[in-house]
Amino acid sequence: MHIVKMAQLVLNLAWHELRAQRKDTLLGWGWVVLWPVLQAAGLLFAVNVLRGNTGIPSMRAMLITYLGVLVWTTSVAVIVSNLGLLQAHREMILHIRFPFIVLPIVDVTVKFATFLIQIVIGVSLWLWLVPQVAWPLILVCAIVFVVSFYFALITTAWITSLLGLAVPDLSFILPPAFLLLLTISPVFHLGANLPPAAQYLDNLNPLSFFISSWYAAIDAQAVGAHLPWTFLIATTLALPAAYKVSTAMYREVAKVL
Repeated sequence: MHIVKMAQLVLNLAWHELRAQRKDTLLGWGWVVLWPVLQAAGLLFAVNVLRGNTGIPSMRAMLITYLGVLVWTTSVAVIVSNLGLLQAHREMILHIRFPFIVLPIVDVTVKFATFLIQIVIGVSLWLWLVPQVAWPLILVCAIVFVVSFYFALITTAWITSLLGLAVPDLSFILPPAFLLLLTISPVFHLGANLPPAAQYLDNLNPLSFFISSWYAAIDAQAVGAHLPWTFLIATTLALPAAYKVSTAMYREVAKVL
């Protein structure tokens, strides 16, 4: 019953936030689709220029980049927004009866709802424009990844909300750092050989693991078919641990704020 009530609270708050975000915009929900398309196109063009490629990228390359950008930008958006989440909702946290452990879940759910719309369109285009023999398996692996990704984002949100309260400067440090990491991530270097230092840095980046798992799920890369399932197992183990740690730490936060 407690879980059901928490889920209802999260859904109600997330729906209210979604409506508030789109209410006054000119294109409304059109931005959900248009914005990542513009991002992927602009970033792919910039990387091609840096590589010295002047031709138009193939449809496959553009789709892979678009699908990778969706996962990357959603992850970064969750991290950046949760860095200041606890301080921004200080008054709500001081209200002892409010289960403020749900605040990061609401933020993730809002961003994940947008991500779902984008990913359904992207995967549909991927299956339609790029011939796929094993498309039923791709759909299964994609669903496994999407479910794992949602719970991985919640785990990340709980951790980063506490880190952001402990180290406020992270709100200024991480955005440019993530932009730098994006340029050496699998989004733009799928299967490419990076310099040793860049490869080492990329291997330490958990967001690159998200991307590699996603590309393996949709069969965009030739290796790592097990990655979506590894991602699921890792998330299943990390989520309850993060919940216990965050619940205990949030009680201490409520005393300090």
